[in-house]
Amino acid sequence: MWRGVRSAALSSVAYLMLHKHRRDAGHEPKKMATNMRRRPLHDDSNSDDNESEIAVADEQQDEYTTDAEEVSSERLPRPMRRSLAEMAVGSFYHFAILCFYIYVHVYDATLMKKCPQPEKFYIGSNSYGGRWKYLTFINLWLQFVYFFLAFFTDIMPQSPVKHTFQRITDLAFTTFAFPFGTFVSVAFWGLYAIDREGIYPAFLDEYLPQDINHYWHTTVALCVLIEAILVFHRYPKTFTSNALVFVYSTAYVVWSVLVYTMSGKWAYPFLHFIPIPLIPVFFAVCFFFTLFMFYIGSWINYYRWPERHLYYRKEEEEEEV
Repeated sequence: MWRGVRSAALSSVAYLMLHKHRRDAGHEPKKMATNMRRRPLHDDSNSDDNESEIAVADEQQDEYTTDAEEVSSERLPRPMRRSLAEMAVGSFYHFAILCFYIYVHVYDATLMKKCPQPEKFYIGSNSYGGRWKYLTFINLWLQFVYFFLAFFTDIMPQSPVKHTFQRITDLAFTTFAFPFGTFVSVAFWGLYAIDREGIYPAFLDEYLPQDINHYWHTTVALCVLIEAILVFHRYPKTFTSNALVFVYSTAYVVWSVLVYTMSGKWAYPFLHFIPIPLIPVFFAVCFFFTLFMFYIGSWINYYRWPERHLYYRKEEEEEEV
């Protein structure tokens, strides 16, 4: 009976120490368990009793250690975890912007359906490529897909699948939604200020209301900027991010050249005023500007969540080594 009492007490002490270690540190449980086994548990003249009690404690510690390893591998240090308030705000924001983009697409489709002269007010909608040759239209759907994916990930129960979706969501925002969303806004309004007729002719105001123009070219940047401030996103490795931005940009350039080859017209009128030898230079400038917007998002992420940003950056460097 005395041996049973001592074994139970010993097991309780081991469990409490492991639980405290798991709560405070969340890692290296095996090292702690090893140190516990090396430490004398109690003084007793009966060596056989000591050995049997230590063996029982070792078996129980191995069980707790294995469990702690599984838990600690999925949990981050406390400063790196997303708080409940942060997750709630992010979920609400994703749902609100998803509803907003649903409204924009329905509004846009209704305007186009009721348009008396779609060929005039929706320039190029009936030619090769349709509206899909415009980066604005592609970006509008890109933002919708991203916020749908983000909200879907938010409502998923905790599981390895959700962790995978979270990484995909982070990748989609950091390399696609943010840099191209901000690029569309800045590039459009910059060209609009220089030569409106070359990017958005004045006669479009005869039918298209001003709010749809802002939905296309202004709110896309505001939505991703607010997202960058409210929701933390893990940025990928520099090579990976640069490569994805390059691939997406190159794909659109190839698509634009194909449209020009098939129809004889560029998607945007101002491109007809640029000499053909300088077209590649223009596209290269656009690529580097988009890449710059990617780094703007990375800087916002760093200054908003410096500890998390540096933690993951260090983790990536260790993986490379």
